[in-house]
Order: sequence, then C-alpha cells, then structure tokens
Amino acid sequence: MLLSPIVIGIYLSFILDLWIWPIPSETSTRSILQTGNTSSIQSIGLLVRHLISLVIFMAPLAIAILKYPMLEQTRIMVIAGIGLALVGRVFSLFGSYMLRNKRSDLVTNSIFSITRHPIVMGIHFTLFGVILAVGEWPLWIGVPFYFWNMDDKIRQEEKLLEKQYGIKYRSYMVKTPRYLWR
Repeated sequence: MLLSPIVIGIYLSFILDLWIWPIPSETSTRSILQTGNTSSIQSIGLLVRHLISLVIFMAPLAIAILKYPMLEQTRIMVIAGIGLALVGRVFSLFGSYMLRNKRSDLVTNSIFSITRHPIVMGIHFTLFGVILAVGEWPLWIGVPFYFWNMDDKIRQEEKLLEKQYGIKYRSYMVKTPRYLWR
C-alpha cells in the first residue's frame, strides 16, 4: 500500500499553510514571543509547549517513513484515516481561502458558519486521520496535550477577536460553535 507516500504528501501540503498562504495570527507562538509581553519563564514554557505539540504532530510522519513498509494496519483503517486526513486538509485550506478572500472584517459565512475555527479543526482531523492510518496506537497518548495546547491558543485568539469586534463577535460566538459541537 502507498501509505508512506500519501502521508508524506499530506504533510507536504502544510507548506501551503505555512509558507505560501500563511494566515497571520496574534496568538501564534511566534507572534506572542515577538510582542515581548511575556517573561522569560513564560517564553520558555510557551516554546516547550510548542515544541512538544510539534513533535506530537510530526510523529506520525516519522513513523510512516521509518517503519514503512513494516506498518501492519488493516486496509479499512488506512482508508478511513487517509480519508479523514484529506477531509481535514480540505477544511483547513478552504478556511484559509475564505480568510484570505474575506469581503468583511469578520468572516462568519460558509465554513465559518459550521465552526469558528475551521483551519484548526482541519488540522485536528488531519492529525487524527494520519494517526488512524499509521495505526501506531501509542501516538494517541500525545493527542490530549496537543489538543489542550491548540485549545488554549484558540481561547486566547477569541479574547482578542472579542475585543476587536465586540458585540458582532459575541453574537457570532452564540450562533456558531467553537468546534463542531457545543
């Protein structure tokens, strides 16, 4: 099965998010550190959290490359995982597209009417899908930490958006779930 090349392709697609179509975020680790509003200890903690999340996110790629073709995964799990990962990438890229081509200050239509954070949701789906496809169950151990770290960044960003857009954003928060559930 072509699991390893597919996983590599999925991860390579993140080049679009990171370098070709980056979406600036005031709550990215880089932005927070550049503001200088954090103490040295807070900065170190933020960097450690970021690095741990990065390792968790990249581990399935490393396993797909290093253990290929020794991965023993059922075909249905591989197909389901790759399908979920691809849906995640579409979700993220469509969310990025909507933000880049926004017609108003606050995007609340299309995919942003399903979830306030489609890009992050897409990244979550991608990670979950790749872990499912690779089939190395110990990878799931890091997912709660990764999710907690991303959730913390989302909550920080929502505070900034609430300050920036006021009642308009609060109304959006009432109508649209942070994730796909309430």
